[in-house]
Order: sequence, then C-alpha cells, then structure tokens
Amino acid sequence: MFVAAASDEEGQWFEPIRIGLIPTVAPYLLPAMLPALRKRFPGLRLSIVEDQRAGLLEALGAGILDVAVLALQEMACSGCVEIELYSEDLILIVPQGDPIAGELGLPLSTLRDLKLLLLEEGSCLRNSTLDLCRSVGAFGVAADSRFCSLATVVQCVFGGHGAALVPESVAEIETQNVAVAAARFASPAPSRTVGLVFRSSSGRSEQYRRLAAALAETRLGAEPVPCAPLADVPQAQQAPAST
Repeated sequence: MFVAAASDEEGQWFEPIRIGLIPTVAPYLLPAMLPALRKRFPGLRLSIVEDQRAGLLEALGAGILDVAVLALQEMACSGCVEIELYSEDLILIVPQGDPIAGELGLPLSTLRDLKLLLLEEGSCLRNSTLDLCRSVGAFGVAADSRFCSLATVVQCVFGGHGAALVPESVAEIETQNVAVAAARFASPAPSRTVGLVFRSSSGRSEQYRRLAAALAETRLGAEPVPCAPLADVPQAQQAPAST
C-alpha cells in the first residue's frame, strides 16, 4: 500500500510523486517547472509520464499516477479533485506573408477560410479545435493529415501545408526559430485551462495543493507571445521556393 509521507518545514519531500502530463503541456511546462520545483522543494523526487488525457486518467484512477496535469474540459473523473493552474489563449499560427499574419482581433469565422492541421485522435487540443470549428461552421480541416506533436504541426505550417490553432505556451517555444507568424482572435478569444488533478481519497492532498501552487506560479512568469512575423530567422529555416 502506498504510504503517504509528510514534508518538513524546509520543503523536503520524502516520497516521490508520480506525475503525468499531456503532450501539449509536458514539453512546454517542464523546462521551467523542473528547476523551479528543485529550488522550492529540494527533496522532491518526481516520476514523470507523458500520455494522452484518457491514459493519464486511467492511470490516475488505478493508482499508477498520483497527479495529472491536463486540460480541464469536462469533469476529469468521479472522485477527483481539480485545481486550476493557468488559462491561456489559443493562437492561430500561419505562414509568414499570410494576409492575417500579425492580426490581433480576428473573428472566429476566419476559421472557415483556413485549412487547419490537427493532432492525432485522443488529443484534447484536437477535440477543442474541432468543437470550435463546428461552432462557426468551419470544416476546412486537413482530414488526410494527422500529427503526434505540435512541433511537427508548426513545421508543416512553415512549409505551407495549412494553419494551426495552438496554445500560447506552445507558440512561445515552437515559433522561436521557424518562419511563421501568429495572429490572435478578438475577445473573448478561444482558450484552454490547464489543471492538476488528483484522487480525493489521497492522504497527500496538502502536498499536491502545494505542488499545484508552485506550478501555477511557474507558468505566471512566462512571457506572452508577440503576434507578428518572427525576425532574424536562420536562413536554413526560410520557406522553400515554389517549383
């Protein structure tokens, strides 16, 4: 049986925490999260799993994971506690030179004129994108393409294969060295809320709440992505010429 352990006043944690993160959060939160947690909780040991939402919730319910970080859509599971960490806008990524590049107040109806690139089945972001498209009668998704990572999606936008709807935290990282541009929707913009989920029956709920507070603070320190074409992109990343 997993025995809960207390943490001391110095922030030391005596038992590891098994944490799961969805793929559209893990690569973008972990680089800031891991050093911040090491500094704040010197004794904390983490076991990290990346998986889709359904897999994380199954592992959480089975006791394989202690906590999960995922997009909060409907209630994650019965008998779970959800703590909101942060909310972020969904940003449109388009090729440089696109007529809407750098726009700050796009109507959602803009989606009707775009070919959107989607992640694979099971992705929270895929489902959110499809729901948003249906709400405005937009059906121009790239049905013949699907992707495992948003890094690949952004590269395909760069290559002229379509546009993509990505969370702001993703745009901050994936657009740094790729010749693409960002555009924002008018308020209220589409967004997602990321949260930490754990079993309500856990004897370590206070530790998990402290962990959630630290993760929320980590994300609050992030810089917003500029909505303009990126400058000083290496020559190797310039868009290929048409042949």
